[in-house]
Amino acid sequence: MAPDRRLITRDHPDRMLRQAIDRTERSHGGLVLVTGEAGIGKTTFATDTAGEYADRATLLSAGSWQADAVPPNWLWTQILRALKTRTDHRRWAEDTAGHETAVDELIRTRPEASTEFDLRDALVTVLSAAAARRPVIAVLDDLHFADDASLETLAFVAGHTWLDRLLLIGTYRDTSVRTDSPAAARILNLASRATLIPLGGLDDDQTARLLRWSSGSDVDPDTAAAVRRRTGGNPFLIDQTGRLLSTGRSLDTVTAGMRDALHQRIDLMSDGLKDVLAHAALLGREFDAGLLEDVLGGLDPRPSLDEAVELHLVEREGERYAFAHDLVRESLAGESRDAASRRHAVIARALANRPDRSEVLPPFQYAYHLWEGREHLDRSTVVRELTTVACFSVTTAGSAQTERILQRAYDISTAEDLRWRVVAAIELASVRYWRDRCGEAWDLYRGTIEETRRDDPLLYARAALSLPDDDPGYKEEHLREAHRRLTGNTAPQRPDDLSLLVAVDEKTELIALTVQALAFAYLHEARRRGDPLETTYGLWWVHASVWGPGTSVQRRQVMDELSRLADEVGDQNNRLYAESLKWVAMLEEGDPGWRRQLRRFGDLVLESAGGGWMVSYHVDMLIAAYLDGDYATARHHMAEAAAADTDEPMFGATFHHYLSWTLDRAEGLPTDIEGVEWHPLVANTMRNFIQGTDAMDRGDSATARARLDAMPKDSANLSAQALWIELAVRVAVAEEDLDWARRLREGLLPYEKEWLTGIWGISVHGPVLYWLAELDAVLGDADSARGRLEEALASARAMEIPVWEVAVRARLSALEDPGREGLAENSFRTEHGMWALEYAGTTVHVPDSKGLRDLHHLLGRPGHAVAATRLLNPAGGAEAVQAASMGGDDVLDERARREYRRRLEELDEAIDAAALSGDRGKAARLERERRDLVGFLKQATGLGGRSRRLGDAAERARKTVTNRIRNAVRKIESLHPDLGIHLRESVRTGARCVYEPDEPTSWRL
Repeated sequence: MAPDRRLITRDHPDRMLRQAIDRTERSHGGLVLVTGEAGIGKTTFATDTAGEYADRATLLSAGSWQADAVPPNWLWTQILRALKTRTDHRRWAEDTAGHETAVDELIRTRPEASTEFDLRDALVTVLSAAAARRPVIAVLDDLHFADDASLETLAFVAGHTWLDRLLLIGTYRDTSVRTDSPAAARILNLASRATLIPLGGLDDDQTARLLRWSSGSDVDPDTAAAVRRRTGGNPFLIDQTGRLLSTGRSLDTVTAGMRDALHQRIDLMSDGLKDVLAHAALLGREFDAGLLEDVLGGLDPRPSLDEAVELHLVEREGERYAFAHDLVRESLAGESRDAASRRHAVIARALANRPDRSEVLPPFQYAYHLWEGREHLDRSTVVRELTTVACFSVTTAGSAQTERILQRAYDISTAEDLRWRVVAAIELASVRYWRDRCGEAWDLYRGTIEETRRDDPLLYARAALSLPDDDPGYKEEHLREAHRRLTGNTAPQRPDDLSLLVAVDEKTELIALTVQALAFAYLHEARRRGDPLETTYGLWWVHASVWGPGTSVQRRQVMDELSRLADEVGDQNNRLYAESLKWVAMLEEGDPGWRRQLRRFGDLVLESAGGGWMVSYHVDMLIAAYLDGDYATARHHMAEAAAADTDEPMFGATFHHYLSWTLDRAEGLPTDIEGVEWHPLVANTMRNFIQGTDAMDRGDSATARARLDAMPKDSANLSAQALWIELAVRVAVAEEDLDWARRLREGLLPYEKEWLTGIWGISVHGPVLYWLAELDAVLGDADSARGRLEEALASARAMEIPVWEVAVRARLSALEDPGREGLAENSFRTEHGMWALEYAGTTVHVPDSKGLRDLHHLLGRPGHAVAATRLLNPAGGAEAVQAASMGGDDVLDERARREYRRRLEELDEAIDAAALSGDRGKAARLERERRDLVGFLKQATGLGGRSRRLGDAAERARKTVTNRIRNAVRKIESLHPDLGIHLRESVRTGARCVYEPDEPTSWRL
């Protein structure tokens, strides 16, 4: 039973909170944050005060949960569930109309599908509707434990409901926020816009009343004052002290400070209860009873936990328990270093024997127990398990956490642990190299080579395969020696044993061939030994060594085997890798099932992984959206990948830049990679390809050829071949280099039914048939070019890839009618500030206009509908289209909204001050002014404070773009009737504009 709150009422905080609630009843709510240290009474203060208004307001509450597995927006899931139970079915249906999917997703009755904005918009809509009927008070407890999404949503809700009768009351520990809380920045940002109610310690009189309640007897003023001084007036510690006083202990034994008081409380427990809770304390604030039973060697902890619940030490929710106060857990866990280490060892052993370990505790927490308990565990076991966790577990942390665990495994390993020491060293070196710390990485690589070259040939081969390409001579030496030791045979000598279309230098090609031979030998030996971990590694190296045209079937088979093997050993991380790369191989094969496989991978990530895997998820979804021509969705996934909680360097330093360039180029926006920092592994490949492609787009084939020549020297990894092939074909065609074109066509012919992808699948270069048709055309074989393009079009349709369907159709239209040779010469381009328009053999020059620019944009995308809002503002990108789709101009511009809001805040403060001083007349006058201002603002804003619009931007764009295109066509028709008629009949305008001629027509733009 909690003490009567009248025992610990704080007058000033009480007045502040009541004024906020009263104002919510009259006109509008806001955000109130109750702060203070642990145990100060924040929750009791907020919930009890709000509870007094239960007959006049809808009361909702939610509590944060300190656990890694908490789903995003957990606070708002609880709020919506509570609101739904307090709302009849008819009103709930009305309130959620149009937002059913997002609302169901928030209350966890529907899989994740909505965007974060849709979820928050739905939440604001539902809360605003409820507040329109009756004031709503929502208490959000322990914000310092809240998940990031909940805090971000709180900021969104607070910012969009400031005119509604909704009061948000949050509680948080200000000491935690100032020190180690990961939510610090978000909470402090909220605090800057909220009414803060800090709770301090109790005074002497309040302390005496609380001590009398908790001890069951009166205490003299001197004792109360002493307790208040020693505890700082913390109600929790005062209550604990009072309970100890009731046992007859002297004041000196219980008031030496926070931990003294808690330890005295712990000393009153039975030895069995203390042991149970001491183990539970190391599992975290929340823990699972079944796991605790395993930790205790099969002893059922539930009777002891029931006793702890009665003592208010822990709280229960099903099979999950949580300590009622962090101070309790910290005191239980803060025993001697040796005792804690022994308990960590017990926990590690229990976790090692659980097949569902990753479901009851995150893998990195298992690694933490291994490390903390290492003094009482077998060292070799600790090295092996730490390395396994770092390499093979699905994690929610980035590579920095992985590096720390691998470093620990390596540090305590010895020659007796050679296998796992080598694995840890190689993986640690890989992480450091990936993170652009090449010097540190090479120290480890060379050390591992020396440790393994006279030992197990398989370990030596693994070390040799892991070597980067920075020192090709050193790498080749050890690759060849490793191959000889593993197989008894010399490594391949002839570069032409490996079919590479890219014209790399002989040394690079020879190393690639040797890597491939060693990878297959490694896999064969690992399978022979029946070692699943080494087989996994062998499969990875075979997959990496055979990337390029003609390898997709083999890579898919390798990934199938990897996926099966991962399932057998419970290796979810490698299963996800296999599933993510399988769809890429299927796309290369021209298998229409690639989309189904991509969805399978996405479902697996959303169901079981999260964390760092969300970057891969969003990148893959981005690629699919780009291939659909859905650039707005692609940019959404780009933003989500960038915002994902990961320190993955390859995305930030390469994928993001490359994919941004890809989208900008596809949408006809300016592209610029000057100053971009690329990951060193692919830096020169990406930079040269982009510069070469941009040069070709400008018609500068000389620069493109120079960039192409620079690519092979820096692109030893085979996944870059598709980039080289595309640029090489474009240059050969542009320069009409027929010898080169013949060689390229001969090299591509064996793969004509395939599609090209590069850089591990992030770069899709279309069907090989398309590039063969380009070569056919320049070599004068128009019939073959047309036939291949028709096959490529059928493939693009079967694969459901609209971007390439449009590209192939455009290329088909560029081929002249059957009776003529060569390609069509129609052009639509600028010359010296004028537009030079050539059609049907006639050229005219037309002054620049926006309508001509619109036509130029459409002619470059035949059959592709372009939003009028995009044509109106091409530099605005997808964001401009999305913003325009939301409506027209605000009734209030942003400056006016700020001024009105500032005046409302001034009125709030003045009303509060007048009420505190007792000047009711002034308070009433100010309240009338405020009510009139709020009435005006409600007319100027929509539900939840969202701005109303004066007009529809999309409609204005439709009218503006339609008029300027029609004016441009009329001008062209007056100068070039045939072209004017063609454009008038082929260009459709409206909300979406499209150039779709009846007969294929090519344009040089």
